[in-house]
Amino acid sequence: MKCHPPGNRDPTDAELANCQPYLVEEVETVAPRAVLTTGRHATRTVLALDGESLDGFLDGVLEPRRSEALGVPVVPLLHPSYQEVWLSRLGFSREGYVEEIAAVVAETA
Repeated sequence: MKCHPPGNRDPTDAELANCQPYLVEEVETVAPRAVLTTGRHATRTVLALDGESLDGFLDGVLEPRRSEALGVPVVPLLHPSYQEVWLSRLGFSREGYVEEIAAVVAETA
């Protein structure tokens, strides 16, 4: 998601679709080793590029998936604004979560 709608509302499907071409172009230009999606909307947008849907976002956090459309692994992360709520429920301290992100990216990319 390259932008967020006013009023902190959830983006519409049309808004998510409008962001996709910019995301693909940016990934092609930057050529990252992996794409880290922060939050449910960003993850849903990236998975949609490959025709995949998002079921159980929290179950997929830190679980890499290969994106054929982007040509790189995608690693779903918690959105920063929700980390305080979900980190302990996922069994992580803040430091442990950051360490796990680094480990997953190193293994994936």
